[in-house]
Amino acid sequence: MKNKITIPQTDLCFHPLGLGTVKAGLAWDGAEADRIFDTFLDMGGSLIDTAHVYSDWVKPERARSERVVGDWLTRSGKRNRVILVTKGGHPDMATEHPDMHISRVKKNEMTADLEGSLKQLRTDCIDLYFYHRDDISQPAAGVRLCASVRSEK
Repeated sequence: MKNKITIPQTDLCFHPLGLGTVKAGLAWDGAEADRIFDTFLDMGGSLIDTAHVYSDWVKPERARSERVVGDWLTRSGKRNRVILVTKGGHPDMATEHPDMHISRVKKNEMTADLEGSLKQLRTDCIDLYFYHRDDISQPAAGVRLCASVRSEK
């Protein structure tokens, strides 16, 4: 992968192809997840995309995808080679009948998602953080996020 994207006013630089993890913990986990992540890095990739809600619709584990990514980061020690993307604010998918129209952009909800992501991923910083849902009638409450500014290794 030759072309890279640089986010202005940061040191974040990555290849335009990222690895999505919506199936992490469902279709692959453990040693198989290690092989997938390591192969992705060996091929020049660096951006790993997950979300706090991924696979919450399969009980009983919540934030399963982030847990799988966190397991690999802990085992591999390769956090410095990864641009870590995760997302919060998605409606609760663990309920029997999830309501996709419920906005979750209140400060306590945003803080809980972010802190949960940091815990599951076992990292002190998320490089890029997005909200899965938006409600233009309700401004997002201010939550101070860690801004990652580091050089690609």
